Amino acid sequence: MDRIRSYQTHTVFIESKRFATESMAIAKVKELGSNKKFQVKFNNRHHAETVMYDVEDGSLLIIDGFMGEFRGEKEFTVNSFEVKSRSMKSFLPSDQVEYLNFPAKKKASN
Repeated sequence: MDRIRSYQTHTVFIESKRFATESMAIAKVKELGSNKKFQVKFNNRHHAETVMYDVEDGSLLIIDGFMGEFRGEKEFTVNSFEVKSRSMKSFLPSDQVEYLNFPAKKKASN
C-alpha cells in the first residue's frame, strides 16, 4: 500500500548543507516556529547550485514540496523555494528594521 504524500509549505532556517551528487544538495534545516529539524533534498541541479553557492547558512527559506522518509529520518523533497532572509545570525542592528527615535516630552510646568 502506497503512502499518500501531500504537498506542503514550510518556513525553515538552513543549519548546514552539502552536495550529495553533482545535481543534488542536502540541507539540514530547523522549522521556524516549531523548531523541528529535518533534511531537505534539492534534486534540481539549478536549485542545488543556488543553495550551495548563493544561499548562506542561517538563511530563511520558504520551501514547497513533499515530506517523506529516508533511512528512518524525515526528508523533504523541494519543488520550489524562496529565500526570505540572508542570515538569522544578526538580528539587530538590521537594515530590515526601521528604528524610530522619539524625543522625550518635557513635563508641563505649573
